[in-house]
Amino acid sequence: MLTYDDLQHAPDDGLRRELIGGELYMTPAPSPQHQRIVRDVFRALDEYASRSGGEALFAPLDVVFTQIDVVEPDVLYFTAERREAIGETAVRAAPSLVVEILSPSTSEIDAEGGKKYTLYARQRVPEYWVVNPKTLRVDAYAEPDRAAGMYRNHFVGDGSIESATLPGLCATVS
Repeated sequence: MLTYDDLQHAPDDGLRRELIGGELYMTPAPSPQHQRIVRDVFRALDEYASRSGGEALFAPLDVVFTQIDVVEPDVLYFTAERREAIGETAVRAAPSLVVEILSPSTSEIDAEGGKKYTLYARQRVPEYWVVNPKTLRVDAYAEPDRAAGMYRNHFVGDGSIESATLPGLCATVS
């Protein structure tokens, strides 16, 4: 079983390393389409942050839930009330919103029922979006049930999505 301390000593080789339950997941650099979607979502969240006092960030950035649960979501958003979770070197508590863009190497982990989906629900991330870059479908989840490791509310957007927990936040992906 690996820990966050082990990740701190990993080589700087451009691979994304994440731990879920102490199990290591490594993924290659994302595709240009993946990064375009990250850009689109980040822009919407950054604009929203300027109006609401929150903060939007993007990978690579460690979110350290526990010593054995460390992930690098594609895009993160923190309400003004949750900004204290952002530390000098990592995030140390649940963001207000996490966005993952699917890729061939992460689809099973990120999608509903996957390890990240379950982790985010258990760590009480209030809202979780999963974007499919091929179809531009956005699956959004809200109301985490920590005990069950799942979300109670699921809604879908086709190329755009409106937040269930952040009033007035809309994002379009292309």
